[in-house]
Amino acid sequence: MNFPLSSESASAPVSVQLVDCWNKIGIWGDQGCAKLETAIHCRNCAVYSAAASQLLDADIPADYLQRWTKHFAKAKSTNTGQTRTLFLFRIGVEWLALSPVVLQEITTQKPVHSVPHRRNNVLLGVVNIG
Repeated sequence: MNFPLSSESASAPVSVQLVDCWNKIGIWGDQGCAKLETAIHCRNCAVYSAAASQLLDADIPADYLQRWTKHFAKAKSTNTGQTRTLFLFRIGVEWLALSPVVLQEITTQKPVHSVPHRRNNVLLGVVNIG
């Protein structure tokens, strides 16, 4: 596989020749690779690791710094629309919303344990979430 490291460059892109067997016979291909029996997944295979090392060790394009400087120097586009992120939930028939900044954790529903001598609709019980 010919993997270009520079897609927006005016100069010739630096290319790395990869053996991308994971896309053909590996986990994302027809899964016919004999190494899958021992490796379970391509990310555990030496060929996959070698390809990653090859990409990380490749030379960067000559205009790399200029392209990213130009990219980050652009003015940030701001959305003029009034939008707000909310966590929407329901308690009984009431729909409520909270700002995500006030939340610390969202967890799955847990069983409610009744409190002795407190059998009414005000307090159903306590829930262990941690």
